Amino acid sequence: FRYEAIAYEPLREANRLAFGAAEIPYYDIEKAQLIFSFGADFLETWLSPVEFARQFASARQYREGRMGRFVYVGPRLSLTGANSDEWIAVQPGTEVFLALSMAQVILAENLASGPVRAEIQALRSVLDRFTPESVAQKVAISADKIRVLARAFARERPSLALADGKSSNGTDTCVAVNLLNYVAGNVGRTVQFGRS
Repeated sequence: FRYEAIAYEPLREANRLAFGAAEIPYYDIEKAQLIFSFGADFLETWLSPVEFARQFASARQYREGRMGRFVYVGPRLSLTGANSDEWIAVQPGTEVFLALSMAQVILAENLASGPVRAEIQALRSVLDRFTPESVAQKVAISADKIRVLARAFARERPSLALADGKSSNGTDTCVAVNLLNYVAGNVGRTVQFGRS
């Protein structure tokens, strides 16, 4: 038997399902121009808060005339969320729908970046059920706002989406965030597997 007080099994399982690697990747917060946190309190207790705090401070410095932005998505305003540029207050447990809808917009508007080629048709057929109009009422934000968030996430490269997996549908949320990172071209850039 093994007991972990703070386990990240939903995150590991989501990575296994999405990428075939049941591991926790390296998240390069410092490199990201736009960070979306779907409940991942990376400045508090999530994974490596000391390292992430240092990276976040670096991301918030001006580089080439601009500063990295941070959007927090969650039903309650945590300490990490209080440090964000924008808090998107969604209904509890609906973060998964917002991430899937953002990925749908990125694919539908041909904003995808990176290795999204052969898989694009399969992803589109799955994500077409999550149009902004179909999820707006569930997440309690407008369809237009979902489109604005998706466009910003796709255009601010590299970007980074994080999810903690601690909600009742934690694995699903982490898989949705993995898809969002994948279609935005972040896997291999701000989300890296196999790095020690």
